[in-house]
Amino acid sequence: MKSLLLCLFLLCSACHHTVDHCDLAYDAMGSYGKEIRKQYGLELTKVGGRMMIDIEVFDIGFARKEKATIDEARQLATKITEGFIQKINSDEEIRPYLHDFPITRKNVNIHIRFDKSKNEPKGSPFAYYVTVANNKIYYDAYDNSDPSNGQIVDFVQEPYDQALKIVQETSR
Repeated sequence: MKSLLLCLFLLCSACHHTVDHCDLAYDAMGSYGKEIRKQYGLELTKVGGRMMIDIEVFDIGFARKEKATIDEARQLATKITEGFIQKINSDEEIRPYLHDFPITRKNVNIHIRFDKSKNEPKGSPFAYYVTVANNKIYYDAYDNSDPSNGQIVDFVQEPYDQALKIVQETSR
């Protein structure tokens, strides 16, 4: 009788499905990527983060096959970041697996690459790569002043709060 109960217990334990927090995070990022494609025409290129024990940081990348001015890049970066934070904080299924609830900007890194701006000279008004991390927005440009050694260079950075305020003021 004891061995039968033990076998039943083991069988039931093996059938019990646990939720993988990484799968939930990847599903949420993939779903948001589809929303961003419909809304802004950006392609999801990267998903990841820090998720060893729980979901500490989401890391999401997008690409657009058009140029973007600094103003356009700022607007996209802040709207995508704020939208993702709102989406995750309203997702009750993922909530128990979040390191911090509610999540904030410190839990989200967003990357956006703008493909056609590669040929713009350094100092041009076009961004090549934008990163939201560490409560800042970093804008990179493609420096082709030396054609034999074109490279991505830091263009400008600004505090996220300042960028968000600019976007909110221009949206009025």
